[in-house]
Amino acid sequence: MATMLEQPSVASDPPKASSGIGRLLGAAPYVLLGLTLMVWVKVAAAPLVMPDTYFNIRYGQEFLSGHWSLTNPGSPTPFATAHWTPTQWSSEIVMAWFNNHFGLAGVCWVMGTLGLLLLVALYRLARMESGALVAALVTTLTMIMASVSLSLRAQLISYLLTAVFVAAMMRMREDGRIRWWLIPLMWVWVTAHGMWPVGLSILGVGAVGIVLETRSREIARRMALLVGLVVVAAAVTPMGLRAYEAVLAVSSRRSYITEWAPTNFMSPTNAILAVCIVGVLVVGLRRQSALPWVETLLLVLGLGWALYCARGVPVAAVILVPHLARLLQRGVRTRRSFAGERWIVGGLLAAMSAVLAFSVTSQPGAPFQPKSWETTALDAMPSGTVVLNEQALGGYLLWRYPGLSISSYGYFDTYTDAEFTRFERLVHLQPGWIDDVRTSGAHVALLAADSPLAYGLVHTLHWKVVESDSAYQLLHAPDL
Repeated sequence: MATMLEQPSVASDPPKASSGIGRLLGAAPYVLLGLTLMVWVKVAAAPLVMPDTYFNIRYGQEFLSGHWSLTNPGSPTPFATAHWTPTQWSSEIVMAWFNNHFGLAGVCWVMGTLGLLLLVALYRLARMESGALVAALVTTLTMIMASVSLSLRAQLISYLLTAVFVAAMMRMREDGRIRWWLIPLMWVWVTAHGMWPVGLSILGVGAVGIVLETRSREIARRMALLVGLVVVAAAVTPMGLRAYEAVLAVSSRRSYITEWAPTNFMSPTNAILAVCIVGVLVVGLRRQSALPWVETLLLVLGLGWALYCARGVPVAAVILVPHLARLLQRGVRTRRSFAGERWIVGGLLAAMSAVLAFSVTSQPGAPFQPKSWETTALDAMPSGTVVLNEQALGGYLLWRYPGLSISSYGYFDTYTDAEFTRFERLVHLQPGWIDDVRTSGAHVALLAADSPLAYGLVHTLHWKVVESDSAYQLLHAPDL
């Protein structure tokens, strides 16, 4: 295919001789990038509190052991028995493998390194439209905007692949070469995390933009073929068409999940994203020449994901990276990068991954320390004990105490409508909650000290507080 649009990359500029001060200034972008990577290492090395990561490991162990199959997975608790579709099984299997061989530290290292790869990918994406210093600034700013959703779980893969898909569309616009490798990459994405429709949306609007810019039937035919094959690739994983059905199933429960709720632009990080989007839009509208179709449609897509839900904010931030880099580069004198920039950035990545490996060797896990009263009490519970638990503890309990029958955890796809309604009644003490407690078979509860259910158990059903602190209470039924 003929070249469609030539846009010399800032990253390809040859190095220029410079003084000592110039070399120091030239190193500034890599210092900033290194500091940003270091901040993420600190986050990844902290005690693991994300409950999703724990039940991801548990799921992966069930798949690895053969107790569950991909087409007919089981349930980790009798309180959630819906027939569900695994949407991130490959990443869960990888996490379980690392947990089995290297413990929780191995999981934190591999997921933390994924986060490092994401930051480097953001830098490279920004570098396509700006000098090194602006690219480093945009990387840091994007990390801040996405920080609420950046944790050690499988959605890091979706954010990383979002950056890869955006970069691929920009390259296809520049050189006209179809990136056929996006087809197997989409297949991997569908197995790794449920946000793969983001990739389809990027590819779809990018393809439309390229066709509108080139007005070429040949290009339109090839882009249509690429999009069609990517759509097919998403349907030929072991899940088949159920991968598409799972997307609709998640949408039906979005009103109950904080991350799928409408975006609150009053929060500081979301407000920063809003300001950046408005800034890019204003500058684009003031251009003397029309904004290219690919850039325009990707910007609109980013805005759409930002408005759609809270989990779409990091997606929007990643899509915004090249636009933001282009905006901040305006009027800024480009300082040439070191000739070996790729080696420098690669070295930073490897060094920070090594630092992370050493930092997580003593990963204690969370929320309970080894000798806490919570750990002592949970260790003493026989297998099969039914526990009314705080939902935030559910993932940890599934991983650490697989023999317990817990009442709640955060993966709502595994709940039937009736089970989810029961969960809501218990959490909010809605009419019928007393019968739910009695039919649950639970005689033990581990709940937040200020939870309505803990209050109701004590003051209505006369359960006893056996252990407590400022965070949690262990309660026993009167007949225990």
